[in-house]
Amino acid sequence: MILQHQGDYEGRGSSTRNPSKFQKKLGDLKGMASSYGQLIMIRQAQGDYDGCHQLWQKSLEIFEKLGDLKGIASSYHQLGTIRQHQGDYEGACSSTRNLSRFQKNWAT
Repeated sequence: MILQHQGDYEGRGSSTRNPSKFQKKLGDLKGMASSYGQLIMIRQAQGDYDGCHQLWQKSLEIFEKLGDLKGIASSYHQLGTIRQHQGDYEGACSSTRNLSRFQKNWAT
């Protein structure tokens, strides 16, 4: 995160370019999904929204496979942020509605 805050996206990207390589070997699916989330933030800062959407989809698929409701909700929050940065406020609101649906399930 330090490199990211300094604007050194290349340095940050190189340290997490293929997070799934090591986590896949370890069977750490949740770690893979979280790493994709970090890469999404880097791509978003670079304005690479297509890349954000691709990584978001990978992250969401993993959280869904794991049945991780908090991870799924976090993914929808991240998608809302991406859409907001793109100026797609309708899409951001839609993502927030999906997020609210999962938050209700946490209490049960």
